[in-house]
Amino acid sequence: MRIVVTERTKICRKSVKFLRFCLAVPMSEGLEMELVTVRDWLRYAVSRFGAAGLVYGHGTSNALDEAAYLILHTLHLPIDQLDPWLDARLLPAEAPGLAPR
Repeated sequence: MRIVVTERTKICRKSVKFLRFCLAVPMSEGLEMELVTVRDWLRYAVSRFGAAGLVYGHGTSNALDEAAYLILHTLHLPIDQLDPWLDARLLPAEAPGLAPR
């Protein structure tokens, strides 16, 4: 199997790193345990993006769309369908992919 790295793939990798950067605030003890659903992580990411004063323009126009894209992409879910996944609980192996490092 051959993996083709496109410009879009490079942008996605940078975007996931950017998501982690924006979420990288000291998390209070146990906060990661409270963020159990996609909806929880989405709300947290939108709040962090708002606090960071981000400017949008590379495919999204607001914090909600940007956070939804980055979270769904990181979890390998279809990026055009947010609603079916909102109440899905993340597996223990998935949360570290979204958590600040």
